Amino acid sequence: MSKYNSKKVEYQGMIFDSKFECIYYAFLKELVKQGKISNLERQVKYVLLPRQTDENNKFKYHPVEYKSDFEYDDVQGVHHTVDSKGFRTVDFRIKQKLFYYRTNREIECVTYKEAKKDELFNEIDKKMKQWFKCNGV
Repeated sequence: MSKYNSKKVEYQGMIFDSKFECIYYAFLKELVKQGKISNLERQVKYVLLPRQTDENNKFKYHPVEYKSDFEYDDVQGVHHTVDSKGFRTVDFRIKQKLFYYRTNREIECVTYKEAKKDELFNEIDKKMKQWFKCNGV
């Protein structure tokens, strides 16, 4: 369990930080099949602040990094960086601002409540919950 009560999930040989992240991945994979998005990637790493050293080049602070949950391109060619969250944490909000500063792009934060507004997501959600149940997740 994480500090936010989410359990890691293994699905198709991949490890996800939560059931919601796993379900959202299955949703995005379906969008790829339908030709609505392309170039789906997971866990793309960005260095938001490099490692910090003092005037003698001695270690001072670790780098600040952000790892996206998903990245993809839509049919218009717009690149999307997506984070799936139960809720927006203070840590995430800071990284979101640093990410924008470094890349001039937004991180799209999707919550389960927001995702449930999509009919296709609801279909995938039901199928994945059944899969979790059958596989003891």
